[in-house]
Amino acid sequence: MPAIRSGGMAGAFVPGATVEHTKGVCTALLPIRVAYEKHRSLIHFMRKHFTAYYPSSFMALVSLLVSTRFVLLAPRVWLRARLARTRRPRAGVRVPAVRR
Repeated sequence: MPAIRSGGMAGAFVPGATVEHTKGVCTALLPIRVAYEKHRSLIHFMRKHFTAYYPSSFMALVSLLVSTRFVLLAPRVWLRARLARTRRPRAGVRVPAVRR
């Protein structure tokens, strides 16, 4: 809650509140950004936790491979998102409202 307080707002705990997680809502808005952040965080994790165990040349190779995977995956992610926007939702599937 420090981020909320620093923004001049107050947080509250409501024991009876229910939260519904709708899978893919955030990903649908910025799919390439989400894929980029996943790959970037993997590189960060590998460098942070495995640098002591592997030589720097191997870590550079891992970073290159993860980056290459993102470059190869990005067009597929973009195309899937593009096609998902043009398709109509299936019956019984709720589509969340997107604020712009």
